[in-house]
Amino acid sequence: PKSKKVKVIALTKTPKILTRTKKEELKNEVLDSIDEYKYLYVFEIVNMKTKHLKEARRSLRDSSRMFMIKNTLLKNFFGKTKEVEYQNDLSQISDDLKGGRGVLFSIKTKKELEDFFNEHKKRDYARSGFLATKDFVIPKGPIKWMPHSLEERLVSLGLPIKLDMGVINVLNDYRVATKGKPLNSSQAAILKHFGVEMSEFSLKLVSAWSKGKYK
Repeated sequence: PKSKKVKVIALTKTPKILTRTKKEELKNEVLDSIDEYKYLYVFEIVNMKTKHLKEARRSLRDSSRMFMIKNTLLKNFFGKTKEVEYQNDLSQISDDLKGGRGVLFSIKTKKELEDFFNEHKKRDYARSGFLATKDFVIPKGPIKWMPHSLEERLVSLGLPIKLDMGVINVLNDYRVATKGKPLNSSQAAILKHFGVEMSEFSLKLVSAWSKGKYK
């Protein structure tokens, strides 16, 4: 019997240019999964973090199989139009494949998968380019909990500080982030040093298909 272990096939783990043989092997794996699993879902990763995706994958290993490869390949496998689709309504799944989306074959119902996704949201540190979700200002004064060994690093990030008796002191109120504005790399690094998590990793269900019916 085929293993139910979740298998993520990522674009970064496959050659940039696939041979015809490799494409056929991949096509067979995807189409075999249609027959093996009751449900097919298109999902989207919000604020991608590899470690969180791996954790979710481990939790799904007994019920699902995940593919994250070029959308053009998946569309060709499923069929882009009614006339050439592999099974009824799979062309609608092809229409949903865009951006950083992937597909998940599973024995879980839509409700079960939505509950799983909700349970596996993870707070994390924002990266450069992320839109700040709140204002963050470091007030003037001492930061007694901050190790003095970070002084050089914080100065390099633009924070106006000085050491006083081994304690880092902020020379004036310093705005690190403004809600709705993108963070640069220095701002993102400062927020991390101050333990401010603005980002949230999550998996979002886009659409579903089961045995010839698009949902």
